This record gives sequence, C-alpha cells and structure tokens, in this order.
Amino acid sequence: MKKINLTVLSIFLMAILVSCGNGNKTEADKLMVKPGSSGKTYEMLVVCNDAVWDSSIGASIRDFFHQYDSTLNQTEQLYFTPHITNVTFEKNTMFQNHRNVMIITVDPTNDPKIEKVINKYSQPQRIFRITVRNEQEFEKLFSKYKQEIYNTYVEAERIRINRFFGPQIDRKMAGFLTKKFNLSLDIPKGFSVAKESADFVWLWRNTAKVDYGILVYVEPYVDTMQLDFRSIIQERDIKTFEFIPGDLPGSYMEVSKGFPVASYPISFNDKYAVESRGLWETHGDFMGGPFLHYTIVDEKYSRLIHLDGFLYAPGEYKRDELMQIEAMLYTLKIYSPKEVVE
Repeated sequence: MKKINLTVLSIFLMAILVSCGNGNKTEADKLMVKPGSSGKTYEMLVVCNDAVWDSSIGASIRDFFHQYDSTLNQTEQLYFTPHITNVTFEKNTMFQNHRNVMIITVDPTNDPKIEKVINKYSQPQRIFRITVRNEQEFEKLFSKYKQEIYNTYVEAERIRINRFFGPQIDRKMAGFLTKKFNLSLDIPKGFSVAKESADFVWLWRNTAKVDYGILVYVEPYVDTMQLDFRSIIQERDIKTFEFIPGDLPGSYMEVSKGFPVASYPISFNDKYAVESRGLWETHGDFMGGPFLHYTIVDEKYSRLIHLDGFLYAPGEYKRDELMQIEAMLYTLKIYSPKEVVE
C-alpha cells in the first residue's frame, strides 16, 4: 500500500465517524420507523458528478467492485455500481433509501476524510462519504479501506435478507438444532433433515432451479491445528464422504481439487472463526457447485462449530443464493445446556 503523508493521515484518522442517523434527534424522532432500504442484492449506488465518475476515481471503484468472485465457477462480479449525480441523489427519495451508497466529493478546499453512516434514510443502510482534494488522495484512502467498505456493504445484505425471511422462520427446525447441538439458526421453512448422526446434520431444500444444502457439525476443540484450512477441508471431506452420496453408485461429495480454496480468519458474531470458500464436486459423477464454510471457535464449551452452506444450481447464477445461505448462517446463537428445554 502507498503511504499517506502524516498531515493527511492525522486528519483522516480523526474524521472516521460511525453514525446511526439518530444524533441530536428527539425521542419522538427516534421512535419513527424508517422505511426498508431498496436496491438489488450486491448493488452499490455511487453518487458523484460525471467528471469524477469518468476519472481515475471511477475507474478504481469499478476495478475493485467489478472483479469476479474467484470462489464461484461462473463469472459473477462482486458488486454492480450504478452511478448518479449528487443533485439527483439529493432530490430523489428512492435513491436516498438505497441500501449501499458511496458518496464521493472532490473539493480542493476540504480536508480528506471518510465517514460511515448507518441507517440515515432507511434500514438496513450503509453509506460511505468520501471527501478528497484530488484523485491521488482518493486512491490512497480507497486502497487502504476498500475491503472494509466491501465487508460493511455485505453486512447490510445479510441483515436485509434475514429481515425478509423473518416471518418464514421454521421454529421447529431451530428447536431441533438447539436440542441436538445447543445452538440455533434462523432457517426458513422448506428445509428438511436429509442425514444426521450424533454430531452431524445435513439440511436440504430442493426447488425448481436451486438446491440448497446446509451442514452443521461439531467437534472438540483440541488445538489450533484444527483451524488450518487443510484440516478444515479434510474434515469436511470426511463428513461428506460418509453422509452425502451422489446419484451414481460409489459417488460422493468432496471439495474440488481443481480450484483453490479461499480461507482466512474472520470475526463471526464476535467469535474467532475461519471462513473458507470454494467449489465442491461429486467424485464419480458430474455434479458440483460453490460452498462456504465457517469454523467457529466456541471457547466457552471447548468445541468447534462447523457451519457449511452449498448450492447445486446447474446453469443458474449462484452468488445471490449463496448470500442467502450466508445470511442464514450468521443468525447462529449458542446456548448453554441448561438453557435447552426438552
């Protein structure tokens, strides 16, 4: 990464703001319910004048957000980035209510800063306001914080999806997982138990275009070697070999060896976890698709919780559907054995 000079850096660090959109409002204002945010899944509205969008600033935004997701077996870009001017944004409520917004101002008289604003016009909503004096300053700030910006927008996607599925939650399935593993997931109706053992369950939902799979399994937490992605993938392959056969005799699910697995540590609902993404295939058959896997350290109960989602959707785009599963997995709640009522 390029370095920012000390003056700019000190100004920038003081300017990072997180706002819930309720500052200095009356209690009555706070009680007002904001409208639900608009926008398609993986869509970010870029607000700036045309000259800025046509400059290197717009090019940097497109280079990052239009890159293809390497963990899918199709060319699906990270985000779509429709552009409008500041004047259009300020006069149109529909645009103001968009879920993910980036507002860019180039002003030689203002100090550089980034502001993160939460739920200002609608909910869930994440707005980033970026003010710079020139294109070079934007490049420095964006290079340093683009991944955080992306992660923040994805967070809003998960919240939106779970609010949508809220009325459809299968309470019996949540109770089943609670009794079995002392945890729960908000899973919409339509999933059924395809296979289970003492420490493993495979949930399955079949639709006309997409089949959704969720794996939940636990193991004692012995040492950090279990968090190495090779150990995680090996354990997944062991489970799928045993419990998820293909349609042909002798076939079974496994992680594809022909594509790299992206794996990295994350904070998962404030718990240390490892996220792994890649492709699965059926050994001895021709089925396959994407998967995402979370290995979550449950320190309180000395165990690892494995949450895994995968899709089978031949000929269909899969990124939006995989986000739906991701949102479901992020609803994880962990209970003590005493909280579980038979």
